[in-house]
Amino acid sequence: MKKEKPVQILEQLEVTAMSSEGKGIARLDGMVVFIDHCVTGDVVDARIYRKKSGYREASPVKFHKSSALRIVLFGHFGVCGGCKWQKSSI
Repeated sequence: MKKEKPVQILEQLEVTAMSSEGKGIARLDGMVVFIDHCVTGDVVDARIYRKKSGYREASPVKFHKSSALRIVLFGHFGVCGGCKWQKSSI
C-alpha cells in the first residue's frame, strides 16, 4: 500500500506577479510558488501539489483578499472556448 503524503498548506500568500502561463506568482522564504487561478493582488491559502528544487506549484484553497484586477467575465469561455485568462473564478 502506498503511503499518503501529508497535505501542505501555505497560508496568507500574496500574489505579486503573473507567469506567462497565467499562474499567480508568490514568494515564501525565497521560494517561488506558482498558484493556479490567481492574479496579482490576491491573498490566498494554497495547497502544494508539486515540489521541485527551485519552486512549488499550488492551488488556492481559500481567498483572504481578492485582487482589484478581477473583473466580471463576459461568459464566452463556455461558448467558444475562450482563453485560459477567462476561466471561471474559484
